Amino acid sequence: MNFRFLLCSVVLATAALSAGADVYKWKDANGRTVYSDRPPFGGPAQKLDVRTGAAVAREASAPEVGKPVAPAAASAENLQQEAAQLNKKVEDYNRRIREDNCTRTKAALQRAEAAKPRSEAVVATARKDMKEWCGS
Repeated sequence: MNFRFLLCSVVLATAALSAGADVYKWKDANGRTVYSDRPPFGGPAQKLDVRTGAAVAREASAPEVGKPVAPAAASAENLQQEAAQLNKKVEDYNRRIREDNCTRTKAALQRAEAAKPRSEAVVATARKDMKEWCGS
């Protein structure tokens, strides 16, 4: 009996929460009507009362944080500059990784050479790794 009561309570609470959801209606750039639970970015929309189907008289819109960048407005030069900046960030990141790996392989080589008993196979592998990451 208690399980049925609990189940009914959960179902009713869930239904009440979903009934209070906001629905917005607007026309997109192509003239198509769009319905969503979020207003369009920086544009006007009608807030609908989903329980009655009637439109609420006031206009609704998302807060305008900044102007959206239209892909058609981006020039090839801007895209090349952005790509160059991203490539520089990648190169800097890879350089830091190589330096970190070089430091680690030097330490590994020192440990391998100082190990008792010394394994020439481990030392050879450490030297090979150091040459790969440090270049020497």
